[in-house]
Amino acid sequence: MEINKIIKLLILCFFVQAVVSCKQQVKNDNSFTTDTLAIKVETEKTELNNDNKNDKDKIINFIIDFYTSYLIDFNNSTNTCDINKYLSKDFSKYLGSLDYDGIIHAQDYDKFDLNTLKASKTSKNNVYKVEFINMGHETVLYVKVKLINKNYKITNIAKDSNQIADIILSEIKQNEYDFDFLKYNTNPDDPHFSIIYTLEDFDSDTAIFQKVSNDESFEYFCLKKNTKKGLELYYEEDSKYNTYTGDTSKSLITIYKKGDDFYAKSPLIEGGKEIKLKERGF
Repeated sequence: MEINKIIKLLILCFFVQAVVSCKQQVKNDNSFTTDTLAIKVETEKTELNNDNKNDKDKIINFIIDFYTSYLIDFNNSTNTCDINKYLSKDFSKYLGSLDYDGIIHAQDYDKFDLNTLKASKTSKNNVYKVEFINMGHETVLYVKVKLINKNYKITNIAKDSNQIADIILSEIKQNEYDFDFLKYNTNPDDPHFSIIYTLEDFDSDTAIFQKVSNDESFEYFCLKKNTKKGLELYYEEDSKYNTYTGDTSKSLITIYKKGDDFYAKSPLIEGGKEIKLKERGF
């Protein structure tokens, strides 16, 4: 009987040891799986971040290559830069309608020092900052780059990073809002108490928005932007009066037409109500 008890006790001990060993093995396996998964996730994050950084570096190099080639042509009076390699078709056609160089945003230029050429990423999606010196003054531009048919293409170049939508010719109303001078008088019957607002065309890209009154005046250079709403003017810089302190991402005035007549709405004019503008001579 004693022998049977000893044998049973030995079998029980062996069984308990086997169960404990199996549980420990499962724990180790789970720990290994969890560690492996964590390493895999971290690796994927790192690879994604690296890919994103590599894309940004490629675009910056793409922009530098373009401006280097373009400015060298200016310096050497040559025409070797392949515009179609860098610009979207719509943006390239749009540049041809401007009366200034839309790539350097200037009519006048001198020999460019390529050592001053820089490009960097901004906080806005697909928008990059370009800097260079032209005629002794720093030029700062913003370049929009998109992937079109698996190739990087520049879709717009602007002075204001807030006004750099893709140039799509089918969405732009060409020449519908051409004007030389537009005017609105709040009280034409009594000049002493009237406020006069004027809009004067400066060039194909810029207009001057002015207010003249006894109490307060302003004069702002504004960037033009054709939209479905009409011709929107966005603040660019002051002329000689008080500095504009409002939201520069919003238009100062929107000009549109009803038939042959010009109308406008502006938060700076009578609370944004619709006003009818008069052309010069009317």
